[in-house]
Amino acid sequence: MRDPHARVGEFLRLRRHAFANELQLLYGYLALDDREGLRRQVEKLVHRIEQEKRLQDSLGDRMFFLLLEWESRLLGIRVHYELGGEDLRSAWSPKRVAFFRKWLRVLERAIAAWETEGDLEVSFRVSASRPRTLTVVFRLRGTADEVGHRAREILEAEGKSLLKSHPGRPQRVVVTHTTSGGCAFRFVWGTRERSKR
Repeated sequence: MRDPHARVGEFLRLRRHAFANELQLLYGYLALDDREGLRRQVEKLVHRIEQEKRLQDSLGDRMFFLLLEWESRLLGIRVHYELGGEDLRSAWSPKRVAFFRKWLRVLERAIAAWETEGDLEVSFRVSASRPRTLTVVFRLRGTADEVGHRAREILEAEGKSLLKSHPGRPQRVVVTHTTSGGCAFRFVWGTRERSKR
C-alpha cells in the first residue's frame, strides 16, 4: 500500500525545486547588479503569493491544494488564475471535487503530449443573475501545430468519457477553438446540486 504521505511529500519536493529556481534568479540579478531585473522578479513573487492567497480564500483548502499539486507537475507551462472575488467554497461538493481531480489528470496528460512551453489560463466565476451558476474555464494557447492537435485529441477523447459518466460532471460544457490555435473548455454547474428524491 502506498504511503499516504507520499503524495504530499512529492508535492513539497516539487515546490522546493521551484522555490530554489526563483532564488537562483534573484541571486543572478544581484550578481549582475541588475536592479530592474531584480525588481521584476520580486514583483512576480509578490503577485504569486497574493494569487495563492486569493485562491485559498476563494476555493478552500481542498481545491487550493489540488490545484497547486497539479500545477507543480506541469513542466514548462505557466498557469494564470482568474477569480471573481466570490467565496466559492460551498459550490464545491465532494462529487465536483472528484470530477475536477480526474479532469486535471486528463489535462495533465494532454499537456505532456504537447511537449512545449505555453500558457494556461484557469478562471472561476459565479454568475450574478439567478439561477446562479459556477463556471470554470480552461484556456490553452498555442495548440495549432501537430503536437498541439494531439493534445486536443486527448482532451476531447478522454474528457468526453469523463463528461458522460462522472456523477460530479458539469451540467453544460462548451468547447471552442480559436484561429490562433488556442482551445478553451468551459464547464458550467448550478451553484446548488439538485436534491435526490
